[in-house]
Amino acid sequence: MDDLPKKKDENLIVGYESSDDAAVYKISEDKAIIQTLDFFTTMINDPYLYGQIAATNALSDVYAMGGKVITALNIVAFPEKMDMEILKQILKGGAEKVHEAGGVLAGGHSIHDSTPKYGLSVTGVVHPDKILVNNNCKEGDVLIVTKPLGVSIINSAHMIKECSEEAFATCVRQMTTLNKYAAEVMEEYPVNSCTDITGFGFLGHLVEMLDGKYSAEIFSENIPVLPEAYHCASEFIITAGGQLNRNYLKDKVEFKVNDFPMEEIMFDPQTSGGLLISLPEKYGEELLEKLNKLEIKSAIVGKVVKRQEKYLDRKTIGVYIGVAFCPTKCTYCSFPAYLLKGKYAERYNEYIESLYNETAEIGKFSKEEKLKINTIYIGGGTPSILSAEEIEKLLLTVKENYDLQSLREFTFEAGRIDTLDREKLEILKKYGVDKISINPQSFNEKTLKLVNRYHNREEFDNVYSIAKEIGLKINMDLILGLPGETTEDILHTLEEVKKYNPENLTIHNLAIKNASRLNKENYRHYIELDYEKIFNKINEVTEDKKLNPYYMYRQKNSFQWGENLGYSLEGEESVYNIEMIEENKTVIGIGAGAITKLIHYNETEKRNSIKRLVNPKDPLVWINELPVRLEEKKQALRKLLEKTDKKSG
Repeated sequence: MDDLPKKKDENLIVGYESSDDAAVYKISEDKAIIQTLDFFTTMINDPYLYGQIAATNALSDVYAMGGKVITALNIVAFPEKMDMEILKQILKGGAEKVHEAGGVLAGGHSIHDSTPKYGLSVTGVVHPDKILVNNNCKEGDVLIVTKPLGVSIINSAHMIKECSEEAFATCVRQMTTLNKYAAEVMEEYPVNSCTDITGFGFLGHLVEMLDGKYSAEIFSENIPVLPEAYHCASEFIITAGGQLNRNYLKDKVEFKVNDFPMEEIMFDPQTSGGLLISLPEKYGEELLEKLNKLEIKSAIVGKVVKRQEKYLDRKTIGVYIGVAFCPTKCTYCSFPAYLLKGKYAERYNEYIESLYNETAEIGKFSKEEKLKINTIYIGGGTPSILSAEEIEKLLLTVKENYDLQSLREFTFEAGRIDTLDREKLEILKKYGVDKISINPQSFNEKTLKLVNRYHNREEFDNVYSIAKEIGLKINMDLILGLPGETTEDILHTLEEVKKYNPENLTIHNLAIKNASRLNKENYRHYIELDYEKIFNKINEVTEDKKLNPYYMYRQKNSFQWGENLGYSLEGEESVYNIEMIEENKTVIGIGAGAITKLIHYNETEKRNSIKRLVNPKDPLVWINELPVRLEEKKQALRKLLEKTDKKSG
């Protein structure tokens, strides 16, 4: 609406430029008027309750701005042939709420229409110095919600008889409760920002509040939810409005925990929802205590933090460099991982040179096309099987050929302790690697030998201490369900984790892959694990080490259908891991067996299309086909970039 004619007026304190739902006009040094208007179609069969809900919703905007209601005008659309008693009940319900608010119903306007519509134009007053706007939160503020979420989900469930009458009655009681009472309590505190939660849902209104200046951490476990709303969402009783909110906010919100029902609740449009309050942390608990003396439950649901760049940034790409060799091949492994012997021994040097070559060529291409690279991940195989000189040359190739100004994360998969020493670790640090994986998998040495891994505890501790000493961030991988391991074995491993301070901890469930030796030997794990004990222990350990869950996924043929879980310290989440799971951005694969994923977002269909280019797994085949496949990869990338340019143009 930028082309609408506008008139500047120094007394218009809040107007077009704001995303607030009301305007504020200063009429004297100590008084300003708040004007708002809201109406909607019927969403409940009882006309009296419909009138109450519509009025409560319209009055809310005044309270969200710190004001008091003084007058209201009815806005009515009503079919000519409909029973006028219905209209009378609607107006009665609305009038009662205006009077409860302390205002005067002063008339209104009505028209004939095919469907009933009702709402109010409301005028309130506020001191000019005490106006609350919806985009003035401050870093460190806590966020308080004054009503449970899930209104539209419960209304939808009630229509199809999928929730109890008790749950619906609770929902109606909430929709007809004025925000006046929460606002009166709020007046006593130095609130920085406030809005009421309505059609954009909790997350939509939160994004407005942050105004692009800040980010927020949300404690989803604290969010108050209407009875049965979570269950209904888990049964996919969701709303079209919620999906519109999800689509609109998809690039503005990141979920660290996979919890679809709670996501839907946070996207759910609210009718006559509560207030979302942002105020300094030191006042949070005191305000909450007073709010919870009211009928409706409130909760502290998050905190305003420094603006954080989104992990899933489609404007950047990732680079994966795969080293297809290992000192031994683990029995559960299905990745391209070959031993330095046999047919590969004679051409190993040629393989390394080809890896340098493809890395350099992709780097030069990315510079030519001005690609922004935010993650580089060197994996395999075991890249630390390379000599110190080979590692340095590979990292130097990256440094010389890539624009690293947008780089957020540089990871080296140094998973095999028996391939690491101080020299290699110092080279990694020297060339800007900030994260490494050193993976015990288990702290039971008998298990490690069974799966073809050969390192002892002393070696692990030595590598860990050197890495910490020189400032590398550490991920540790564990695997549940390894051959022969009992519940007690796993509990022992988890207890041992407490002796370390990794920035990341990844807990995998053993998945029997087709290409693994375990599958070829028809391995079956006959020892049933007590997952309740194990997950209680995981919770104990991660809480002790202040590691928070940030991703979860399940693989085919996972042991006891368990999930893979990623934990990290706050702010240390693995961006690369998130990108791999979400498949939301382009990643260029380099080396034998590496996969390039070309991601194009289709605006019409509102989904990603994914094209995969797979390098040959066999190192010798990859060497021989590299020139042709490298050119094919560049051409495919150019086509993707052309699509992107057309869309942005």
